[in-house]
Amino acid sequence: MRDFYDVLDQVVALLRRCNRVTYRALKLQFKLDDEALETLQDELLKAQRLAVDEEGEVLFWIGDTATAQTHSPPTPQPELPPATSDTQVAQVLSLPAVPAADQRWMQQASRRPAPLPMMRGAAYGQPQDALGRR
Repeated sequence: MRDFYDVLDQVVALLRRCNRVTYRALKLQFKLDDEALETLQDELLKAQRLAVDEEGEVLFWIGDTATAQTHSPPTPQPELPPATSDTQVAQVLSLPAVPAADQRWMQQASRRPAPLPMMRGAAYGQPQDALGRR
């Protein structure tokens, strides 16, 4: 007699490959009786949540994403104090802090207006900006 979990692994592989399988096809393919099929349904639908039942006739694969969502605990996020500087945030998140000179450069760069795109003018192929200035 075959081990139940060996059959379960084969059914999961079949569902991954085909996405949808009828219960009758499972009974035929794996030579399952009604009790074994019912146990297989409970395992796939309720315990592992790998598939959903469609009208009592078809198993529909929903995959490992459902189990990853239901079985993995949420990742705790570090809590930040109310007023934090970039250096404090980097320390909490275990990131390297940005040196002060680089911080000043980034602040200055963020205040500068973006350059206008250059286009070719119709006359003489001279470069001009988006406002038509040369």
